[in-house]
Amino acid sequence: MKNINIGLENSIIGILLIDFEGVTKQFDKLKPEYFSQKINQEIIEKAKSCYVNKEDFNQFIAEEHLKNNGYLSKSIILHLIDATSNVITKYDLDKNLNLLKDLYQKREFENILSENLNETTNIESSIEKTLQDLYELRNSMTNSNKRIKTMTDISLEYLSFIGNKEDGNRCDTGYFLLDSMLKGMFKGQLIGLAARPACGKSAFAMNIGLNVAKTGKTVAMFTQEMEAYEVYERMIANQTYIPMDILIEKFKGVEKEKEDLFYGKIVNKSNDLCKLPIKMIDNTRLTSATIRASCQQLKNLGLVIIDYLQLMTPIKKEQNRNLEIAQITRELKILASDLGCPILLLSQLNRVKEETDMPSLNDLRDSGAIEQDIVKSMMLWKTDVEKNHVGLVINKNRRGSTGAVELNFKGEYMMYTELGLYDIKNKQKKKGKDWGDL
Repeated sequence: MKNINIGLENSIIGILLIDFEGVTKQFDKLKPEYFSQKINQEIIEKAKSCYVNKEDFNQFIAEEHLKNNGYLSKSIILHLIDATSNVITKYDLDKNLNLLKDLYQKREFENILSENLNETTNIESSIEKTLQDLYELRNSMTNSNKRIKTMTDISLEYLSFIGNKEDGNRCDTGYFLLDSMLKGMFKGQLIGLAARPACGKSAFAMNIGLNVAKTGKTVAMFTQEMEAYEVYERMIANQTYIPMDILIEKFKGVEKEKEDLFYGKIVNKSNDLCKLPIKMIDNTRLTSATIRASCQQLKNLGLVIIDYLQLMTPIKKEQNRNLEIAQITRELKILASDLGCPILLLSQLNRVKEETDMPSLNDLRDSGAIEQDIVKSMMLWKTDVEKNHVGLVINKNRRGSTGAVELNFKGEYMMYTELGLYDIKNKQKKKGKDWGDL
């Protein structure tokens, strides 16, 4: 049979039976599923059980174990004789274990392709499922090789981290007061940005994306409600101070002289925007697998922005939407770790409260799994509708502090500026310096 080497498998079992103590040093590479024959899987599981329980393991113990599991004495004896008569040396064990793992990977790879090819669902769903299954296979094989870290290893890593003042793994939002509490967005973190509909969360995420990109880090922006050119139009308004209405109407009703001035600004700022490492993906059917596939093509990835969670499609259909959202957030949390960058995940809040009521984690829409999987939570709400003042509360922060700031939102330019800290207890802005120009 293709990608199965019975002789190799039996020879590894043979050295396990003869030199149990020597093989235990390689137990992290010796997994039952790597073996194609059930009888060999049973022997490996028993050997590991004996090791954990500090018991002896040899040919006679293996024989008794197999008898207790329904194997015939004659077939057991023949199998053990075959294994012990074709023993590799312990010096070849590492090389042979790598070969065994490689054969297992190839079998799994073929099984994934075969199973998904025979799926009765549509081709697009089949592709998504195939991508996810292949990722899980690769991730399981990668994680199996991660070595156990001693306290010395961890100490050296931390000393290197604490001594590096220019931390390349950290992203800041570009808002002084907010960053002073948030303490940075780091690799492997799933960070939530939530608001009720029409509160400006997409615009605020865009502002953060621009600020991060200006530091030289690549920003991947996934948008499902807007086309890429619509997001770019917002960026132009933000950078040129040309009102959105004028851009949408293509200068309709604007004097020729002013139109030429605006057009010149757009050309100049377009040159600046083209130099920014921002990658935009406008996909109406977004899954964690498509995000992964896109991000793996990018270099120097500093931040991923997803707009927004409730529009995403699960790879696997669940009984209800809450379970699907839980599946998606869990996959995105793993993805943030695999990509080595933070993911800013936008999400909608329930409409049950007034738009001027400060939101809480209980207001997250569809699933409590969102609260569980995110490490930092930011939420927007309107503090003063007439003045276009918006509050931003950090109500969960595993590595930093909680609190709130008040922002001024200039909707015609899609621009946010900080006004000051917001006193949550008294629900008002603290008097002090205006941070709007920072």
